[in-house]
Amino acid sequence: MVTETGSITIHNVAKMAGVSISTVSRVVNGLGRVAPETRRKVETAIRRLDFHPNSRAQALSRKRTDTIGLIVPDFEGQYFSMLMEGSHEEAQVNGVHIMVLKAKGSDAQIEAVRRLCSEGRTDGVILMLSELYDEVLEGVGDINGPLVILDRDVNLWRLDNVLLDNRLGAFEATKHFIDVHKITNVFFVGGSKSNLDTTARAQGFADALMSIKLNAEGKQFFGNSYSYDEGYRLAVEKIYPLIESQEHYGVVAANDDIACGIIDALMDKGIRVPEQVGVTGFDDSDIAMHRRPKITTMHIPTKEIGRLAVRMILNRLADRVSEPAKVILKARLIVRESCGCGKHNNRIPETRVSSRMNSPVFFIASVLFPCGLCCASLTAEDERLLEEISRASFQFFWNEANSVSGLVRDVTDKDICSVASLGFGLAALPIGVERGYVSYEAAKNRALNALRTLEKSNAHYKGIFCHFIDLANGNTTKSGYENSASTVDTALLMAGAIVAGEYFGGEVRLSAERIFARADWAAFVNPANGQVFMAWDMNGPGKFEKQTWDWYSDETLLISLLGQSSPNSEYRLRPETMTNWNRPVGKYKNGQPFIYTYPGTLFTYIFAHCFYDFRRTGVDSLGVDWYENTCRAVKANRDWCRDHSFEYASYGKNLWGITAGSGPNNEYLVLGHPPRGAKDNQGQYGTLHPYGAGMSVPFVPDDAIAALREMRNLKIDGRPIWQSCEDSGYGFWDGFNIDKHWISDQVIGIDQGSMLLMIENSRSGLIWKLMMQNNNVRQGLVRSGFKGIKAGN
Repeated sequence: MVTETGSITIHNVAKMAGVSISTVSRVVNGLGRVAPETRRKVETAIRRLDFHPNSRAQALSRKRTDTIGLIVPDFEGQYFSMLMEGSHEEAQVNGVHIMVLKAKGSDAQIEAVRRLCSEGRTDGVILMLSELYDEVLEGVGDINGPLVILDRDVNLWRLDNVLLDNRLGAFEATKHFIDVHKITNVFFVGGSKSNLDTTARAQGFADALMSIKLNAEGKQFFGNSYSYDEGYRLAVEKIYPLIESQEHYGVVAANDDIACGIIDALMDKGIRVPEQVGVTGFDDSDIAMHRRPKITTMHIPTKEIGRLAVRMILNRLADRVSEPAKVILKARLIVRESCGCGKHNNRIPETRVSSRMNSPVFFIASVLFPCGLCCASLTAEDERLLEEISRASFQFFWNEANSVSGLVRDVTDKDICSVASLGFGLAALPIGVERGYVSYEAAKNRALNALRTLEKSNAHYKGIFCHFIDLANGNTTKSGYENSASTVDTALLMAGAIVAGEYFGGEVRLSAERIFARADWAAFVNPANGQVFMAWDMNGPGKFEKQTWDWYSDETLLISLLGQSSPNSEYRLRPETMTNWNRPVGKYKNGQPFIYTYPGTLFTYIFAHCFYDFRRTGVDSLGVDWYENTCRAVKANRDWCRDHSFEYASYGKNLWGITAGSGPNNEYLVLGHPPRGAKDNQGQYGTLHPYGAGMSVPFVPDDAIAALREMRNLKIDGRPIWQSCEDSGYGFWDGFNIDKHWISDQVIGIDQGSMLLMIENSRSGLIWKLMMQNNNVRQGLVRSGFKGIKAGN
């Protein structure tokens, strides 16, 4: 509460300005929650009255308590328990406490905010507004500390805000019946009309019907609460009388409890669920999984809402942000049985989201990440080392390519092309020219040969290439460990083709554009969840393999961006493919938090960065700074290796960068560390792959170069892990394990390529510049929601 000295008080100012005392307090405290015209009135009154707030009282009022208030309308129900749990978890990580109060109704909520803040009991308040209470926002302006509002758009009040896109969620649930089940007889059942969630979800339902030129009138029913009993009652009174025996229907319920009531009521009336009437819920509460049939529902990232709100408070207290932050999270459709998918209906195969998606989190890094460039200037000694590594790595792509087809081997000892390796090889060609390793004409011809081979290739499904293709002619082959059209390997191929096209121009660019334009990314979208399939099995009649890109990794990021960059609008991915995958947040020990991948292995944080300069893109549509995110992931990897040096001789202060690659006994390893989604590695710890540190140079240059220097001189039992070009080598062997006295005898294309490209980006930014100047790429970034990109420049 602002106090003042002298005869002029805050009451005098409020009276002259014609506003409330709380509005004057907001202006005086600089909380930025007042309309411009109102602010001017208050400031004018302050000047005319020569009003001076008591600075000592203001300072005392801002004394930290290390406590954040959370005000909710109810304690019962899984939604509120998960919200509180997420808030507590984030608070605990940051060394603060949560004080929870229950307050329902405008008067009770205003009083609760004042109790927590005006009495100095908390540093800030998180307030859940589930009803249409404008007076609450007008009545809480006199608090001394930040205020975050949940569940209501409060843009006009310039407050920090965390929202769920309820409208879009209900739209997608309704469209599931329309598009997947071909049902247009759809009803909506919600709670009270005064509830914000209900009104937003009802509007989303109406939007979906409007998209097929149907009216929602007479198809929306509202109860008094979000309860099983209300769902049961409305099903009996409103829906059952409308059901005809020969028709199929869908019901979109505003939450899972209502959905359960609807299902039981209809079944009690002899209606078959889901054979005749499908039902979807909202929330993805525990009951949705334990019912029969299991309930198809919209999953809400409830815990993350609590976490984000706490982060917003903490960033306000630390003066990290100045403008109001507004975060909108998406609900995600979890397809089970009650809608008609799954075992109860043979018309549509059962689809489930991967178990790795049980807790989707959308991390908003604009609140947490103050982006800064991690690169440093390189010394002459550093440049010599990086030049030696680059020259040797480039030779792999030049010497291990078929001189006629232009295609590049997957690995040194196999006569097969990996299109991912080829993508890195195409991007390597400009480096070779600029560094003087090969001539411009030779490199241009190599690129043109490779692209022309691909244009004639039959090793693709709808323009998405097979992971492995014949080295001589580019056609399908069964020599690889799989015969599948792979979205990620194609993405790496396309990125390399774009870079080569930008550099060489002419026929190289035209060929690259033709290959890119025929890739039908949209055909690889799983209609059940909107995620991109990993692969199409080319064997027999062909089918999509069940895995989708449902978790953040740089592979997911690369596919999403390139898919939205397609010059063919029919084949283009929709913008939501950039956001409908899991973004869990964690940290290693006391390091900074970051969005982590499922395997936690280093390359999964870097592959997209080989081509995209995320330092220049700005944050994405959810506020994530992907460059800073990878900086933090790289540091966590470095620190984990250092912490485990007493267990494994291959890890140490300058021996770090665990990732994927070859291992002892011809085993392919995928090594990661916490935080991650996976419980275990593919293979055992103890092996290190030099390209891990090599591709980390732009993020932690000093530490990465120190690691490369130590490995450049490392020997195991007298045998070096480096073989120079003069000795017919390509620099680093793929991996080594000191404890097992083992050094790989292979060089792998994607490992060499990611190291070569990232070293060049740290030296000149060449690959980043070429990629980012492509207009299709820039338009894709704009469509994806990146804030720092304009399509035309």
